[in-house]
Amino acid sequence: MSDVGFWRPVYRLFKPDEPLMKEDLQDFYVRRDDSPVDSLVNLLAMEEESAKFLLAGHRGGGKTTELRRLEQACIADYTVVWVDTDAALDKFNIGYAEVVVLIGMSIVQQLRESGWKLPRKLEQDLLSSLARVTYQDKVTGGRQLELPKLFTELGMLLRVGFQKETTQTREVRPALSEILDRVNAIIAAAENDRPKLLVIVDGLDRKDFEVALAMFSSSLLTDLTCHIVYAIPISLRYSPAFRQPMEGFGRCLDLANIPVFKCDEQTRPTTESDRVGRHILTTVIEKRLEKLGDAYNHLFTPDALDLLCEKSGGVMRD
Repeated sequence: MSDVGFWRPVYRLFKPDEPLMKEDLQDFYVRRDDSPVDSLVNLLAMEEESAKFLLAGHRGGGKTTELRRLEQACIADYTVVWVDTDAALDKFNIGYAEVVVLIGMSIVQQLRESGWKLPRKLEQDLLSSLARVTYQDKVTGGRQLELPKLFTELGMLLRVGFQKETTQTREVRPALSEILDRVNAIIAAAENDRPKLLVIVDGLDRKDFEVALAMFSSSLLTDLTCHIVYAIPISLRYSPAFRQPMEGFGRCLDLANIPVFKCDEQTRPTTESDRVGRHILTTVIEKRLEKLGDAYNHLFTPDALDLLCEKSGGVMRD
């Protein structure tokens, strides 16, 4: 059992920092009773106007995996736009301005990739607005502006952050309202002849409390006229400082950690094992090991599996 070749396949199947995607989502996902996916699908279906929802949960609790399930559940009825703020933005220098511009860019890129032809006037209007938040002389160089080139420049700028101002002229915040208007015009035109847009924004739940509070206190995150679901930190969800800003969102859904101990009538944890919760966590392990064949069927004893569940604290990643 000490052979590296034996353990390598097991190690590769357990990637705590990576959410389930594509085939892995089909093969390894374990249903949990508090999954927000069905509720979100139903809430979205009931909304005639654009709706904004929040999903809160602990780090490593499975929010990204649930959002990927939402993406799959909605792909047939919506034009789904996935926005990964961790991949596109600087984690130490991020604000609502960067998020708003990134969402707008992602919407336009997804529409273009899906084959929708962006009307020329809407494209030029957007170009003129976005150019105000770039190094203008570097982007234009006396040439005709084009969206692909401008998006490339903006992508590099977003990774640095708008706050790192140098000597060039960038009118970021005054341009945001105009950019929102341009993107909303594009959304309206696109939804005339294709499914409604659903934007799923992942990664903002990993930001510090003060950064997240400043971002989500801005009304700009709710001004886009399409459905949007944001992941937020659990600390923000229960902060008194966020009570009023949260009223700007349709609803905040919670994804709790899996219970490994039962609670009493006052929701205080007891020493009695929660067999349902531990069964979910055990199944997470067993479904992966099943893929490796019979040689791995009894890799862990029942007691070892139970101890793994207990020590994880119900955190899916752990």
